[in-house]
Amino acid sequence: MLLRPARPADAEAVLGIYSHYVLHSTASFLYQPPKLEDYRKEMRALCRRLPFFLAENALGQPLGYACAHPWRYGTGAYAWDTETTIYLAPEARRLGVGSMLYHALLAALCRQGYWNAYAVLADPNPASEAFHERFGFVCEGRQARCGLKNGWQGVSYWLMDLAPGRTDPPEAEPRAPLPGELAALAAGARRGTGWREMAGLEQPAVEKEQ
Repeated sequence: MLLRPARPADAEAVLGIYSHYVLHSTASFLYQPPKLEDYRKEMRALCRRLPFFLAENALGQPLGYACAHPWRYGTGAYAWDTETTIYLAPEARRLGVGSMLYHALLAALCRQGYWNAYAVLADPNPASEAFHERFGFVCEGRQARCGLKNGWQGVSYWLMDLAPGRTDPPEAEPRAPLPGELAALAAGARRGTGWREMAGLEQPAVEKEQ
């Protein structure tokens, strides 16, 4: 399995995964998938500002992706907040792909200088809720009957504190992702290193044992 930073050239592969959820589930509230060229432009803009990771099998077939988007306006008072997104190919569920993707994504966001990562989940979605709880996300609220797709749907809002224990205002806004750093984080996540360790929030396991 390969885990690497995604590129705009991967838009078709990524859109193929996302389209499945648009057409066959309420995980996305869109009715129809975006057009490829529109999605490629969106990926190009996202990759300049935020981390975007893609998992592939040995044949180069996409298994899943995780990325981040600006939260609300993404500027001003919201500059230190971001929204996470993760989707897996149906055949890649329960293989550990999602955990690897999220470890790389959260580590990258933390190292860039973001303080808060939000996940917005279709409600109910017990599998996704359990997944986010394992990473330490905390549910901050639920909004019922806010999306009409196959009947009325709700959403829940989950928060991950990327700067635990810090109260001092940040000195600068989050920086852009560094390609070499993203590749290193992807490799670390593939080896099983947790996001907190890669982000420098806790000591490596070897050091803890000494």
